[in-house]
Amino acid sequence: MEPVFHVIFLSFSLTATAEQVAETCNGVLAYQQRCLHPKTGQLLLVSAKGGVKCGTENLDRGFTHVFVLEFASREDLQVYLKHEHHIGYDVMLEEKGILGQEMVLDFSPGIF
Repeated sequence: MEPVFHVIFLSFSLTATAEQVAETCNGVLAYQQRCLHPKTGQLLLVSAKGGVKCGTENLDRGFTHVFVLEFASREDLQVYLKHEHHIGYDVMLEEKGILGQEMVLDFSPGIF
């Protein structure tokens, strides 16, 4: 099994408060502890990291925050994508209307 990285790029609406941005970011990072495999009870995520952009290349296309979620396998990623916490969190963010743009890319290291 090769690991899979789920990379999430976000920007926030101009109406989003600093508190809402912080809550959203902390909520994404909380996936690591809250998303358990429904059959085994084990954590689905190997790691979760994120932060605000710090580069100066101006190639960010308006995205301001990035998160990298690591899964042990593609199968674990698929379970996560259907996980009630993940789906519920996405619905809640949609209802709040604080996200600007969102982009997600998945990759396995060294597989081209």
